[in-house]
Amino acid sequence: MLLRAAHLAPGGCVARAWRAGAYSDDLILAALAGELGLRVLCPGVAAFPAHGGPGGSPGQAWNYLRRQLFVLDTYTSPHNRCGTARKHCTPTPFSCACRRVNHALLAVTVLAATALLAPLPAVAWHLSALLLRKGTGCPTAQAGALCYAGLVGAAGLGARRMYRQLYALCSALSPSWEAVCPTPFHALPWMQIVLALFAVQAALLLCAVRMAISASVTWAGVHYTRRHGLVTSLRSLHTGQH
Repeated sequence: MLLRAAHLAPGGCVARAWRAGAYSDDLILAALAGELGLRVLCPGVAAFPAHGGPGGSPGQAWNYLRRQLFVLDTYTSPHNRCGTARKHCTPTPFSCACRRVNHALLAVTVLAATALLAPLPAVAWHLSALLLRKGTGCPTAQAGALCYAGLVGAAGLGARRMYRQLYALCSALSPSWEAVCPTPFHALPWMQIVLALFAVQAALLLCAVRMAISASVTWAGVHYTRRHGLVTSLRSLHTGQH
């Protein structure tokens, strides 16, 4: 995200939203864009690489994903206010935000993950039959498996193209970036990236279920608790203070 410094300065629109209780930078910008009637442009392949660092662990990745879904359920904005959310209101004007937009985003994400993972066992079976040249199998199902593999391959090529553009952008903005880049473009492990994509989608489904039955999450030493889509308690794990 690229912003002008004036938007972040005291009195700027982003700074005002932040002080009013919003805490998610990307959702702040999305709400402001909707409020001001601005377009939100998104590339056709929005697969952004992220370097987890040498000290990262699967547990940290899982907690990060939980926190992202937690934000979707608790972010509030007065622009998205609706009558059906008034039963969850508190005296603060920013607490009556409707969560329909964020829940719709979550629902679409879950449906997309399900659509990607559900046919995977059948696709693997039919593709194995084709590669081993076994005569068994439904031709229609095998054709569907080939289409699935083609779509995944096209998505991989799109991600590769976008990675290349991002690398070029980083090099243009900071010529010395390539010297400190953890992994050069030509050495990116594409097979691992594809496998990680499937793993993340599976984790996302499990995380959505966990969020539905758990009302809290811990992030950066702070324990957050929510109720009716609002953050109701903050507790520091270091000091124990609320």
